[in-house]
Amino acid sequence: MPSRQTIQVFQDLHISGGAALDHPGLRNALIGLAQPPWSYLKDDASGEQQSLRFKRAASEEVKAAVVVLWLTRDGYKVSNVVPVEVGQLDYAEYNRVLNAFLKEIAEPAAHQIGYASSLSEPELPISAWLGAIGAEALRKFSAIANKSTGSGHPADEKRWMEFLIEAHRHDAKLDGSTLRRWLIEVEQWPDSVAERLTGEYDFALDLLKQYDKCK
Repeated sequence: MPSRQTIQVFQDLHISGGAALDHPGLRNALIGLAQPPWSYLKDDASGEQQSLRFKRAASEEVKAAVVVLWLTRDGYKVSNVVPVEVGQLDYAEYNRVLNAFLKEIAEPAAHQIGYASSLSEPELPISAWLGAIGAEALRKFSAIANKSTGSGHPADEKRWMEFLIEAHRHDAKLDGSTLRRWLIEVEQWPDSVAERLTGEYDFALDLLKQYDKCK
C-alpha cells in the first residue's frame, strides 16, 4: 500500500448564518476588516451586491491574489482565488491565500455578527470521489496490475473492468483529471499509462451512462 493516501485539492470556504440571517451586516463586516495587506475592490460597474472581491498583497508566504466571494442563500462562499500576476496558483498557493483570508477577514467578520465560517480539507482520499467500494476496487487493480501495460493483461483487464463497473454503479464523482493525478501521485503509475487509463475510464463511464438511458 502506498505511504501516501491523499492528494491535494483546492479548499472551499463558506461563511453562513443560522436562523437570523444578516447578509448586509456580513458584507459590511467583511469590507470593514479589509486592512493591509488586504484591500476591498469595489465594483462600480454593478449596483448589485452578488459578489465581493478582496485583494491580498504579496508577502513572504502568500502570493498576491484576489479572493472572489459569491452571495449564497445563507451567506457567502469563495468562488475563486485569482493570482494578480500572470499564471495560476497551485494547490498549496491557492490554499495559503484562502487560509489567510479566513484568519484575517472571514473568521473575524463571521464572529462579529454571529455567522460561522467553514473550510474544507486541503487533502482528500480517493474514497471522497469513489466511495469505499469503488476506492477498494481501484486499489485492488493498482496494487496487482503491471504498471507498464495498464489493463493490457487479461487478469488486469478483469480487475479494471470491475472497478469501472463499481464506479458507474455508485455514480462516482471522480473525473478523469483527478483519477490521473491519483494514479501518478499516489499509485506511482507512469504518466503515459495513467493517461491511457484515464481515457479508458472517461469513455467507459460515458458509454455506461448512455446505455442506461437506452434501456
